[in-house]
Amino acid sequence: MKLVSSSIGYCSDCRVQFDRPDLGVTGLPTEVALKVMVEKMGVPDDKARKKIRGLQIMANYLIDNNSVKLGCCDWWTKRSKRVGTLELDRIRMSMSVIVREPGGHNRLLVKGAVESVLDCSSHVQLADGCVVEMDKSCRQLLLSRHVEMSSKGLRCLGLAYKDDAAGGNQKWKAFRNN
Repeated sequence: MKLVSSSIGYCSDCRVQFDRPDLGVTGLPTEVALKVMVEKMGVPDDKARKKIRGLQIMANYLIDNNSVKLGCCDWWTKRSKRVGTLELDRIRMSMSVIVREPGGHNRLLVKGAVESVLDCSSHVQLADGCVVEMDKSCRQLLLSRHVEMSSKGLRCLGLAYKDDAAGGNQKWKAFRNN
């Protein structure tokens, strides 16, 4: 779930502003909904989670709470430094960012159309956290589940990551050209 939260936190540039009695947003409704989902998922750091929760409780008593932010999304985006961004593109049908993790390694995070993300993926992470190679039958199963959920009116997104992504400038240029 950490990778889901960080992917959504970084691969969305929408803005949310709290104005009583409404919530002001800049960006697509799906992007805003994803950021709200990250807020509901929380953060893995206990100390940060308690601090964020305290700020949320205090915000209920503020007369002007325009300064209240999405604490969990902010935590994820401050945790790692964004090194590069490929904005949402109709050809690639995805948005990608490279972030420098606290340990110093780079991580590529991708959010986009399921088919597009699967086309660029060689492995899949299972529910228990294991990463296994994606064979043809696994790819077909994921695509059929996508079709099944989409036919019920559910919005489906693919998320992917790759560690040690674009370690050098040449790798980043090659990635951008794909």
